[in-house]
Amino acid sequence: MCPIIVEIDANEASVAASSQGSSRITESNVEKEDANRLCINENKEIPIFSGQKRKNDKRPLLLNAAKIFCLELSSPQQIIRAVDGVDDVEVGMVFESKKLIKLCMSMIAMEGSFQFKTQKSDGMNFWLKCDQEDCTWLMKARSLGKTKMFKITKYDKVHKCSVDIVKSNHKQATSSVISEFIKPKLLDPNVQYGINNIIQDVKQKFGVNMSYEKAWRARVEALDDIRDSSEDSFRLLPRYLHALENQNPGTITRIEKDEHDRFKYMFVAYGASITGWKYCRPLIVVDGTFLKGKYKSTLFVDCAKDGNNGIFPLAFGVGDWENNLSWEWFMSRLKETFGNRNEVLCIVSDRHQSIERVINLVFKEIAFHGVCTFHFKQNIKARFKKAGAREFFESAARAYRKEDFDYFMAKLGELSPKIREYVLEEDPRRWARCFYPCRRYNAQTSNIAESMNSALKKS
Repeated sequence: MCPIIVEIDANEASVAASSQGSSRITESNVEKEDANRLCINENKEIPIFSGQKRKNDKRPLLLNAAKIFCLELSSPQQIIRAVDGVDDVEVGMVFESKKLIKLCMSMIAMEGSFQFKTQKSDGMNFWLKCDQEDCTWLMKARSLGKTKMFKITKYDKVHKCSVDIVKSNHKQATSSVISEFIKPKLLDPNVQYGINNIIQDVKQKFGVNMSYEKAWRARVEALDDIRDSSEDSFRLLPRYLHALENQNPGTITRIEKDEHDRFKYMFVAYGASITGWKYCRPLIVVDGTFLKGKYKSTLFVDCAKDGNNGIFPLAFGVGDWENNLSWEWFMSRLKETFGNRNEVLCIVSDRHQSIERVINLVFKEIAFHGVCTFHFKQNIKARFKKAGAREFFESAARAYRKEDFDYFMAKLGELSPKIREYVLEEDPRRWARCFYPCRRYNAQTSNIAESMNSALKKS
């Protein structure tokens, strides 16, 4: 059945349009009809009647309604709610909103290499015309009653103008339109879909060149629509942490705000991690990595090793950046949550000065700070760029005996006395295996925390 529009006043109701042509029905006839056929919303929930309310009549009374448009949306007529699968439009198609029609027409225009302009747009009508004055391409749509839906009433798809539109700076290729096009590709968090991918796909699909800035804005709009905005995420964070504690017994969460009541720090340790810590080796690897969101911040990660030498996540945190205050706040929460062990704790990290300072301040004599040899090796490479220096350093760091350590350090000195002097500025107890004051369980690097960062990046 095709859609029909029924016009009702206080005395009579007349059919304005139907597949059978025009006819007239009176209010008495309306009583005999199924009330659900006369409705003003697509869910068919509100039957509309007018005139005097009769005794024992439970139907709603509508007063002072000169014209009420009622829409019957039944099969096979369907409402288009998304642009996916819509390659072209035709007369009679019903769209959920005016915005959706414009979005569909924008993608059709980009793919067809033409541009259009809005000729009329109000609550009742939406008209689009080709940008070239001598072209007859035209699309007209009209709202359906008091709903937000629009129906295509006229569509002349023939172009009389040239389609050799300039491929760069297409009028319809806005960031909002591109964001709708790329949104399905951003739904899977495991798929890395970057700015260059967007530029390439838009060029391949529509033949339109776009700037890096516009592609970036489109990606931000699409992600905000999928995941909500960054502001909404921060606003929901306390509620999320509360639910996290309720659903995961023993979980500890903390949020710190600044003097303006804005987010500053966050700490999360799951109950399972707190319980399992006592069965892990007395070793913690810490690392910080920057977050790429709208509000730049740092993710703090603490990991341990279980009895099978596997990665055991302990705690996570978020702060403004890696500085003394943020590391001190995070490490203090870590100590409060996991307490002390009966043996000396080994904490491994890169050579960040704030981490070294905070470990000596917060953990004092109950923990020893070890340096990640990989980061140390990268520092040597960046500073000196001397072939063979990294190999001698790594051999010295991994040596089990002091004699072997001295041998490789001597070789390093022969290669470059400056490099040897630079390496020995760092206490060998913090990076050389044969000088460790506590058990390090073969954790020469902070790789387990880096692995956790890599896994979290996809989430």
